[in-house]
Amino acid sequence: MQEYGTVTAQIVTSAAQIPIPGATLTITRELPDGRQELLAVRMTNYDGFTEPFDVPTPVSYTHLRAHET
Repeated sequence: MQEYGTVTAQIVTSAAQIPIPGATLTITRELPDGRQELLAVRMTNYDGFTEPFDVPTPVSYTHLRAHET
């Protein structure tokens, strides 16, 4: 079963750490064949934050081994 985590991002200027409202953030992941899959597109609010979004998390090797036994 696929598990998910939640991500919230804040976009700021590098030196002054000033929030950037209206920035567009795209989240992708690389598929086994090298193509990119679009997971989310979010725009920042006046504080530079995006709305939270769910992303699939990798399954750990330990978790996979537990299911084999």
